Amino acid sequence: LGDEVALALAPTTNASFTPQIQQELLSRITARKQELVVTDSALERELDSVDSHLGTVNSVVKWLVEADETLLSEHGFSALQTRHERLDEFRQMCIERTESRQELLAATTSQSGQVGVSHRGLVESLYDDFPVDHPMLTTTGRLLDVCDEAQRSVRAHLVRRA
Repeated sequence: LGDEVALALAPTTNASFTPQIQQELLSRITARKQELVVTDSALERELDSVDSHLGTVNSVVKWLVEADETLLSEHGFSALQTRHERLDEFRQMCIERTESRQELLAATTSQSGQVGVSHRGLVESLYDDFPVDHPMLTTTGRLLDVCDEAQRSVRAHLVRRA
């Protein structure tokens, strides 16, 4: 708040709490409240983004686990083709999630154009203790790799049967 305000508020000083100091204090409190409102909005955006990512990841992983229970050699051509198409849908979902996440990271949450919170800075702060810088992007990237590998395996079986 500055030396002047701190001195005026200190119980051991005889400094006076002038209207100018009071106005400065109220102004800084108002600005901080606006920053907190914007930070809260940015955190809500982050929560929505994480929920969307988790929904995609969970649905893809659930399908992959269930699909992995049956050997590819036990499927006919039509079933393999359907599986290949489903994996392509999952790949597209992962790509879309990655793109939307990157757009959010590049965004700034603001209110009235006066206060803004960089989402990239917020994310860096939130995930500072994590083993990776961007856990959502890392997870989606790994899942995309798994879908690619599974699709290659299915394609290999399709080619052998064609």
